[in-house]
Amino acid sequence: MRKFNGLRPQDIVVLLKLVASGSQWVWLGKELDSELLLSASEVSEALARCRYSRLLAPEPGAHQLRARAVLEFLLHSLPYVFAVRW
Repeated sequence: MRKFNGLRPQDIVVLLKLVASGSQWVWLGKELDSELLLSASEVSEALARCRYSRLLAPEPGAHQLRARAVLEFLLHSLPYVFAVRW
């Protein structure tokens, strides 16, 4: 993975797709990239950044969500991470 410079908007899309998948605990990158219309490298980098941010478990093979961390991030951090100026 490249140097970590924070999360990107496509990371949130990948993360929300994993949340929407429900009880499925193992996702393949090729399934995600075809469903989200992202390149394989974008999905791979997004998963790595989510893992680095501790939104996913650290095991590279199984992308298990850390549900409490994801919920906290979505509720409290998104307005500050992707701030909108009027």
